[in-house]
Amino acid sequence: AALERLKHAAQNAPKKRARICLHASPEEPLQQMLIALVRGHRVGPLRQTVGYKTYCAVEGTILVSIYGDDGAVRDQVRLTPAPAGTCVITFPASTWQSCEAETETAIYLEIQPGPFDPTQTEWR
Repeated sequence: AALERLKHAAQNAPKKRARICLHASPEEPLQQMLIALVRGHRVGPLRQTVGYKTYCAVEGTILVSIYGDDGAVRDQVRLTPAPAGTCVITFPASTWQSCEAETETAIYLEIQPGPFDPTQTEWR
């Protein structure tokens, strides 16, 4: 039921995404979020200045694009829930990346070290 509510929230949100924070506060040392995206919407490109990121597919298919500093796509990974294919990717947070749903809606788990500091995120 929670995942259905999350998908519904994403479908009705102006940016076509929604999240459920699994951590108690932005100050927590581990940030964990379930994020729903609607097809046609991309998050990023963005990067953080410290740490790492892990994405794990929960439902649907997510395309993760990795960019060079010049903005060119260097790699793409499709994440789908196990056992269908690749379900998880971990990379340095300083890597330029974006995520987009390739299915009507897609849900993934994002994990990164905290505390969260919005000044450590760069957007393109």
